[in-house]
This record gives sequence, C-alpha cells and structure tokens, in this order.
Amino acid sequence: MNIHEVLSEYGIADATSIALPAGTNLSFRIDCADGTFLLQRVSEAESASALDIAAVTAHIIEKEIETPQVIPTQSGELETVRGDGIWRLCTWIPGRTTHSEYLSTDEARSMAALLGRFHSALADFSAPLSPRYAFHDCPAVEAHLAALQRQNVGSELHERIAPLFERARAVCVAESVSDFPLRVCHGDPKVANVVFDADAYAARAYIDLGTVGRYPVAIDVGDMLRSMCSLATGFRYDRFSETLDAYRAEATFLTDAESHAIPRGMRAVMAELAMRYLADAYEQRIFVGKDASACVARAQLLVTHAEETRSL
Repeated sequence: MNIHEVLSEYGIADATSIALPAGTNLSFRIDCADGTFLLQRVSEAESASALDIAAVTAHIIEKEIETPQVIPTQSGELETVRGDGIWRLCTWIPGRTTHSEYLSTDEARSMAALLGRFHSALADFSAPLSPRYAFHDCPAVEAHLAALQRQNVGSELHERIAPLFERARAVCVAESVSDFPLRVCHGDPKVANVVFDADAYAARAYIDLGTVGRYPVAIDVGDMLRSMCSLATGFRYDRFSETLDAYRAEATFLTDAESHAIPRGMRAVMAELAMRYLADAYEQRIFVGKDASACVARAQLLVTHAEETRSL
C-alpha cells in the first residue's frame, strides 16, 4: 500500500496522512496544500458505487444538507482501482465524532433531527441506484450464518451460537418491515458516522455513505436508534422517546404507517446485526478488536434488547 501513489492520481503531492480509527474501511486524513481530505480504501463487495454516492450527495447538497463529496481523479474517475483495493477521495467535514457511550441527550436529539432532514431531502430522489450492494439484507445474513452453523456442528462455538441464532431469527420474522416502501437512506446512520460541531452539540453531517441505498425508512431510523440506545449498561428508553420525536419533527415525508413501524425496524436491525456478529465469531472477522467471545456477547445483548423492547 502506497498512499502517495494513490494521491498522485488526484494530483496531490507533498501530503501528510493520519490513519483514522479502525473500521470497516481503511481511512486516512490527508492534509496538503489544497486542503484537507478523507481517503478511504473500500471493498467493491461491501460498498455502494461511487456514481450512486455522487448522485445522492449532489441531491442532498442542492437541499442545503452538508455531506462529504466524492472527488474525481485527474482523469475524471470517481475512484481509483489498485492491486490492494478501491480508493476514494472525499471532501473533509471538519468537526468531531463521538461514541454511543459518550453521546449527550442534546447530541442525540440533534443527530435524530439531522437524519430527518437527510431523509426529507432525498424523498424526491428518483434516479436508479445500483443493486450491486444491499447493506440490510437480512435473508442473506441469515442464510450465511445458517451455512456457518452447518459447517461447525459439534463445536463449542456452535453450542453457544445456536440458541442465539434461533432467537435472532425469530425476531427478524416477527419484526420484518419488508412490505414497506423503499426510500433512499444512508444505510448505516450510527453514532460513529456523524460529525458534530467542534465546540457545540449540533450534528453537522452524516458521513461514510458507502451504504447508501433504498431501504424501508424504518430500518434506517431503527439503526440510528439502535446505535444510541442499545448500550452495554442497558437500553436507553428515555433516549429512544426523545430522539424519535426529534426525528419525526423533521421527517416531513413520513407516513403514519412508516412512523409507527420504526420500533419494529429497530428490533429487526438489532436481530440482523446480532447475526452479523455471530457470523464474525465463526469467521474471526474482527473489525474493532473484538474476539469471538466478545462478538457472541454483543449478539446476546442485541437479541435481548430486541426482545425486551417489544412493547415500544
């Protein structure tokens, strides 16, 4: 991996790079004479197309919603393909990020309101989006985990995962929102994907639009609520109510049926993510320093919260 070779595709020289906290994508802050940028290496199998991202962000910006923009190479390409993967350069959104455990009530409300404006800005986006990647594909996640289960019958890990898998699968079936309209959504509006003002609580922009696509809106809002309410210390019922109200106040397009389905969407996302963690435990795909036991524990927490919040 040679970052400077990648940057040369954009005409950037004499740049300094700072590796950002580990996530699904390898990310760097780039500082150079032309300004500050975000450079990411993404997986084609796990990211929306650059053309889709560019179309969605252009539409959002027209509605005066701040968002990172994909920067073309000197030859006009929206990404550069090298032996070690696909690289994209984006504009940098100044500010700060935080984690669910440290999120304040004001930050949570501002984040929810911003998602409402984000969705509203895209309510009239009618251009087709590439079907190459669907982030929230619960049947595919379930099928993948079922295959791993069959491959690991008799193992100690199988004995731990099997009952959690059945509980998560039951939640997915009971809480499905697949019959609702598909709308253009962020796809992964978790706390870590929001930039806040550096010296205030206000949410400034949603970043990392590699998961953008068409989903039931209850899934997107549910994922946001999951990220800020499903904590190791317990489910934040107080935060759930306050943030959902803040979202609804800004989501001018939302139908009553979609609004009422949001708690179901949250539980479905919890179950889907639990199955992803269980698959990670089998495959040892560790994104943020979690070993197999930690993945199983996180899945246990998500399934438990999904079951406990059925009255919402």
